Amino acid sequence: VVAVAAAVAAGPMSSLVALKGFAGFGDTTEALAAATATLEGKVSKTLKKFLKKSVGEGDSLMVSEPKLAAGIKDKLGLQCVFDASVMEIMRGIRANLEQLVGDKAAPDASKAMVLGLAHSLSR
Repeated sequence: VVAVAAAVAAGPMSSLVALKGFAGFGDTTEALAAATATLEGKVSKTLKKFLKKSVGEGDSLMVSEPKLAAGIKDKLGLQCVFDASVMEIMRGIRANLEQLVGDKAAPDASKAMVLGLAHSLSR
């Protein structure tokens, strides 16, 4: 964990991780449904399709939600990793999301969606 934290602080996140796949949400309703399903550990059809396309056989998937990791393992048979190092890497990814995603998502739209989604989840 310390090595990961030092690496995240020391340089660009793109030297540690690379974007393998990206699928944006059509609107906040779709994003809210996905966030709710994630918290409940449910694997949606959209997520299932994305993971089948993006994760290779024999790969391990880092997942930040333990319930979702269990759901993915049950539904898709993928090995999921959830530990302190995953949480540290996720923190680095969130802090550098715009750099990693690049032009695949509009920064202004994503910020507005995050605020709206956070508001909807808090209800």
